[in-house]
Amino acid sequence: MYRPFTSSSDDINNTVLLYYKRRNILDPFSLIINQKSPPDRYEGGRGESGGIFNCLVPPSASTSTIIPSTNRVFKFLEQKTYSSRDEQSTPHRWIRLPCRYTSLKICASHILDMLVHRGYEVVTTVRSEDKASKIREAYPNAKLSVAIVPDIAQPDAFDEVVKISGLDIVLHTASPFHFNWSDAKSELLDPAITGTTSILKAIKKYAPSVKRVVVTSSFVSMLSVEGLLDPNKVYSESDWNPITYEDGLSGSKVDAYRASKTVAERSAWKFVEEEKPNFDLVTICPPLVFGPSVSLSSLSAINTSNERFVELIQGKWKNEILPSLGVNLWVDVRDVAFAHIAAFEKPEAGGKRFFCVSGKCSNREIAAAARRNFPQLKDKFPSEETKGGDYPPVVPGYDNSRATKILGIDWIDLEKSTIDNIKSLLAAGA
Repeated sequence: MYRPFTSSSDDINNTVLLYYKRRNILDPFSLIINQKSPPDRYEGGRGESGGIFNCLVPPSASTSTIIPSTNRVFKFLEQKTYSSRDEQSTPHRWIRLPCRYTSLKICASHILDMLVHRGYEVVTTVRSEDKASKIREAYPNAKLSVAIVPDIAQPDAFDEVVKISGLDIVLHTASPFHFNWSDAKSELLDPAITGTTSILKAIKKYAPSVKRVVVTSSFVSMLSVEGLLDPNKVYSESDWNPITYEDGLSGSKVDAYRASKTVAERSAWKFVEEEKPNFDLVTICPPLVFGPSVSLSSLSAINTSNERFVELIQGKWKNEILPSLGVNLWVDVRDVAFAHIAAFEKPEAGGKRFFCVSGKCSNREIAAAARRNFPQLKDKFPSEETKGGDYPPVVPGYDNSRATKILGIDWIDLEKSTIDNIKSLLAAGA
């Protein structure tokens, strides 16, 4: 059953719970894998109002099919076939829970896009009735189920929503990413930890049918200052940031952010190890996330990593390219979303971290890709002779073989990501 809709990213949230009603003795992961065969990568269909990325279909909804107004997707759907096992199943349901941060919204939107085109049933949660009303208004022909979770940082935030019968999979992508705070403990560290552990506690207590939880973490939880300065360092899933909770309390805002991501992921693994719940855990660790938004209504909603592309389009690199400082490893948002889906579709992914990284990048390479593919913007772009944007003296290596092999990711290259990203930003008024 396909019910694609469109909405504003401001109205969506970021934790996903998936379930289906069991029939006979179908195995949940086999059932998911045997759903209509997905393409190698879903690269985003476009609906009449900009982008198909939301779907809200409660179990009582009709089984009529709604086809997106996109030839590519239409052909894709026509080519799909069900196996006899699939015909016995009912669509999956997933629930997204609150998130306030654009860096995660862009990932969540693409995750949602892919889930929709795999036929998952949907329930959504929001932070307020105002948000709920906007979603209902956006889908006047759908029977919606919208739950309100005002604050994911509360210890019991998820207790009621996880009581829905038959929950099978949870995708949790909500965590703070901002520097607009005055107290690291109450506004960043504790909310990040509680937001992760509270959902795990609620699942163990109220949703024993859940078999897997996928949590979005970050390369931040893997890096170290020493490693970033070591030309021989090759990062992999075995690496952990040595930063502690106490470092986050006493250090800079960057330290606090890094501590929040690291301690939150460690807390999730510690919970599974000590509590031994019925579910296993997967974490996804991306570095800089580039790529197009599924539906971008304004430039104010772009994620932090993509701000450089806006500056490029607006001519701010014309005389000097932005220095390539910090982390020079990147991944396309569609690969991150694909990783989340594959993490629960593939049984062998259970109990593992995945370093989701496409490769190395510099701002100079981004400018060159833009110049090659958007000649109409040459007056805005820096020339080949413009200085700046080169790689720093040291860029560590990376090993993405686990994600490549187990999750089956065919990584999007920087050229394609840049092209699609700029097209998306131009459509939003950049």
